[in-house]
Amino acid sequence: MIRATVVLVGILMVLQSSDAIKCYDCNSLNNSGCSDEFRNFSTRILDCAQHQQQQYDLRPIENCRKIKYKENGAWIYIRGCDSKDNSQIKNAEYHYCKESLCNSADIHRPTILFTLMFISFLFIKLMRFY
Repeated sequence: MIRATVVLVGILMVLQSSDAIKCYDCNSLNNSGCSDEFRNFSTRILDCAQHQQQQYDLRPIENCRKIKYKENGAWIYIRGCDSKDNSQIKNAEYHYCKESLCNSADIHRPTILFTLMFISFLFIKLMRFY
């Protein structure tokens, strides 16, 4: 029982090891993988806390963002870190999210809460066998 508890605590520590949010960072003007058909293998991942320090920005970065707008008849996509509602492009769609790498394509991913609940469920099921 103690060994199983130690394993569960270790798993939870790994899942919660990083508080800094990470976001995909790209612009479809210079990276075709950043478009609506998002390809994360061609996109860099930005640690928003490090980016914040490099920009000397005192506002806490809490969000990833995806911006979509039309320019000269073509759709442009920009993904990256953002501190708050920082809407600077007129007639653009802004999407903000608060989980790491959540600014990819518009697919639903399990949240950390769902993941923890699933791991807890498996842990309880495994404990019944011991």
